[in-house]
Amino acid sequence: MKAKFLALIILVGFVVISCKRDSSRKNDNDTKDITLGIEDIERDIQKVYIRFPSPEEMFTFIDSTGLQYDNSLLLPVSVYDKYLDSKSRALNLGTYIADLAYITLFQQYKETMDYFQVVYNMTENLRISPALNESLMNRIEKNVRNIDSLKVLSGIAFDDISDYLIRNDQEKTFVLISIGGFVESLYIAMNIIDEYQVGNETIQRVADQKLVFDNLIKYADAFKGDSDIQQVIGILKPVQDVFDQLHLEENDTRTGRDDKGQLVFSGGNRYIFSDSEFEELNQAVTEARKKITSTN
Repeated sequence: MKAKFLALIILVGFVVISCKRDSSRKNDNDTKDITLGIEDIERDIQKVYIRFPSPEEMFTFIDSTGLQYDNSLLLPVSVYDKYLDSKSRALNLGTYIADLAYITLFQQYKETMDYFQVVYNMTENLRISPALNESLMNRIEKNVRNIDSLKVLSGIAFDDISDYLIRNDQEKTFVLISIGGFVESLYIAMNIIDEYQVGNETIQRVADQKLVFDNLIKYADAFKGDSDIQQVIGILKPVQDVFDQLHLEENDTRTGRDDKGQLVFSGGNRYIFSDSEFEELNQAVTEARKKITSTN
């Protein structure tokens, strides 16, 4: 699994992984059980290291900023069947998953079902449709007007896809899906902002994605011997160049409790955009998105 686990352990700790282990699991052959446990941990490490956010998790910060829905930013469902090779299909499955997250957040019911169907169709085109069973799709259709249920079900759908790929040694496909989704989420977030403003919450959230992007590139580098992934890393190079320019502002981390008595962390180090850097990133992301979604 490449020699990147130490960096991961530093980033997320073993607690995340140990919480996922089923302590009740028994096996008569202790040695075999330990071996399987190590393999499971390695798979979980890969998943946590660059876990593409589910539709339930993505864009939640947009909801709190009062930004408006803009369906012109979406990749049209009409083009999904024009992606004919496995690379473009995987990349744009990620694109459609990100679009689905945005649509679900703004409770666009008809479009929600359209994009759920495209996500399912693209898993069929990639021959990973066993990741999404028919009963889940039926539940989605029955809950089309229950936004809370849709958020949960869409999260389940994404987890099923990512778990299936990792379990079946298709992590290169997972890398491409992750890249497509990451670029699309950045593209949407940056294009619903009217103009650059110091202190804008959405702009800060975009800057915060530098860490996610760095991990995404590190994860992709583990498979750079694959020509498709090498080509996509090249597409992301201008985006990486802008992220690498960002200034790191160092601040003390503060703790407190919110009105519900829950522990809240604030402050801490953060990356800061200048006006010109934000515009450069917008252009780089837009160009990367154009290349990823091209049907030529």
